[in-house]
Amino acid sequence: MLALVKTQAGPGNIELKEMPEPTPGPGEVLIEIKACGICGTDMHIYHGTIDCAIPVTMGHELSGVVVKLGEGVKSIQLGARVTSETHAHLCGHCAFCMSGYPRYCVERKMVGRHGHGGFAKYYVTKEERLTVLPDNVSFAAGAVTEPLFTVTHALYERVGVQSGDVVVIMGPGPMGLLSAQVAKALGGIVVVCGLTSDRQRLDLAKSMGVDAVVDLQQEDINNVVSQLSGEYGADAVAECSGAAPAMELGLNLLRKCGKMVQIGLTGKPVNYNTDLVVNKGLEVIGTVGTTFTAKQRALNFLARGLVNTEAVISDIMPMKDWKDGFEKMDRKEGLKIVLEP
Repeated sequence: MLALVKTQAGPGNIELKEMPEPTPGPGEVLIEIKACGICGTDMHIYHGTIDCAIPVTMGHELSGVVVKLGEGVKSIQLGARVTSETHAHLCGHCAFCMSGYPRYCVERKMVGRHGHGGFAKYYVTKEERLTVLPDNVSFAAGAVTEPLFTVTHALYERVGVQSGDVVVIMGPGPMGLLSAQVAKALGGIVVVCGLTSDRQRLDLAKSMGVDAVVDLQQEDINNVVSQLSGEYGADAVAECSGAAPAMELGLNLLRKCGKMVQIGLTGKPVNYNTDLVVNKGLEVIGTVGTTFTAKQRALNFLARGLVNTEAVISDIMPMKDWKDGFEKMDRKEGLKIVLEP
C-alpha cells in the first residue's frame, strides 16, 4: 500500500512509498483510512525538530471504516465508521493509565511518530482505542475529532466552563475555533481574538455564532470584555495561539480568581508577568490529550449539531498532493488540511 513515510531523521526525508499492508492481531482491528488531518506534530516531523521512529508512517488525526477484525474483538463491528486515539503504546498499569489519563502514561508512544499512522490506505490499532463516529459526521470531519476531544477536555473538565461564563479565545486557528464552538455549546458568552491578518478566520468565528470577534490591532478588547462581563473581566481564557503577548493579555483580561487554560504550544520558553497570577488569584492550567468522559461530551455535541468540526477544514487533498498541503501549512494558509488516501 502507498503510505507517507518519514524515511530518515532531519529536515524533509518524507516519501510516498510502498509499505506492507498491516494485519490485525488478537484484540486489534484493521481500518481502511478515509481521511487524515495534518497536525502540528506532523509539521515538526517534517522539519526534523522532534524525534520519531525511522521509518514511520505519519499521521494521527484519522478516520475510516473497520474492514477486518482480529481474534477476540467484541466491541467493534465490521463496517463501523471510526476515529482512533493517538496512542501507539500504553503500559496500562501506571497511575495515569489506571486513573483515566493515558496521554500521560510513562511509557506512551504516539501514533504517526513512534508507531505507524494514518497517512496510508490501512491502519491497525487495538479495539479499545476506537471511537465510533455519529452518523451525521463525515469522514473528513471525523478526522478532526482528535483536536475536538482535546479542547473539550480543556474547557469542560479542566476549566469547567458554565452557562453565562465570559470566555475569551486567544487565536482563531483550528484549535481556537473548535474551542469557541465548545465554549458556546457549554453555554459560554464567547469572544474570539486575532490580528488583522486573521480577518477571514474572525469572520468564520462570527458565522459560528460566537458573541463577539475582536481584531486586537484595531479594537479595544478590554472594552468588549468589560461590557460583556459587567466590568469584572473574563471568567476564562483559552490561549490557543502559543504567542507570549497573548498569554499576558489573557491574564490581564481575566477577572480575579479567573482561569486561563494553555492549549497553544510556543515551541520555546516565554516570559509573562506572574505577579498577575498571584495578585489576582488566577489559575493557569496546562492541558494535553483527553479523557473518556470528555470524548463522550464532544460526541454528544457533534451528534446534536452543536459543534461542527468540518467548519475548520479549509482543504481536502488527495494524499499524492501531500507536499502541497505541508507547504500550505508552512505558509500558514487555510486552516485544517485533510489528506485522503
